[in-house]
Amino acid sequence: MWHQAWVTNGGKLFVIEGKFGTNRMILSGVDHARSYELVCGSWKPLPGGGVREIAVLSTDGGRTWKPWFDLYFHRRRATPKK
Repeated sequence: MWHQAWVTNGGKLFVIEGKFGTNRMILSGVDHARSYELVCGSWKPLPGGGVREIAVLSTDGGRTWKPWFDLYFHRRRATPKK
């Protein structure tokens, strides 16, 4: 089980939990800063390195979901020394 928690700059708590499953990490929870919307995010390794993170929101108790963000993380190339 993985757990992420942080406090927004407005003092609201954001907590998500989940586990690594079929080739991806999936965490979900409630975003108290956004009127208690449900949040679900997945982190999937990319071929050649890096990670893709996709998050969705639900405002109707999980019956429907809408995109929140879609991000790519990759290792920064080393800067040549002068």
